[in-house]
Amino acid sequence: MLRRFRPTLLLCALLFSAAAAPRPLLAQHDSLPVGVRLRAGSVVPPGARQAGTLIASDSVSLTLLTADYGERRILLNDLTRLDLHVSRRSAGSAFAQGAGVGFLVGLGIGTIATGAMAVYESTHGCGDCIIPGTVIVGILSAGFTAASTVIGGGVGLATRDRWRRVTIP
Repeated sequence: MLRRFRPTLLLCALLFSAAAAPRPLLAQHDSLPVGVRLRAGSVVPPGARQAGTLIASDSVSLTLLTADYGERRILLNDLTRLDLHVSRRSAGSAFAQGAGVGFLVGLGIGTIATGAMAVYESTHGCGDCIIPGTVIVGILSAGFTAASTVIGGGVGLATRDRWRRVTIP
């Protein structure tokens, strides 16, 4: 019975190994071209992350021109992570996407809070309240949704650069 499934097992094993194998990236084929933007994680100082334009590379180090126009030489042995800048979304697009996510999060939380208050009022009653709790929570939820929309837009602006991890040369 195993012989009958052997080609299928072999095919599955090949597909799995092809999917699990790391894809060859830019740094495996060529040396990184001068002028690309990189973000490098380094062990010296611990957890440090430097971003800049590659101005030189050799077999032992990369040299980046940082945003303050200083040169930073990073030894390849000290690198923990290397990311290649792929694209930068427009400010409007980044804000809109972040604001959309913030709006949906705020709307979801507000709906749950208002629904919970409605259930509470239906089981416990309102008593002598002038303004029902559902109305108060609904108004607060609308404010929360507006605030989370603005915060989400700000997060979208802060994360508008797109990076792709490459293997360390």
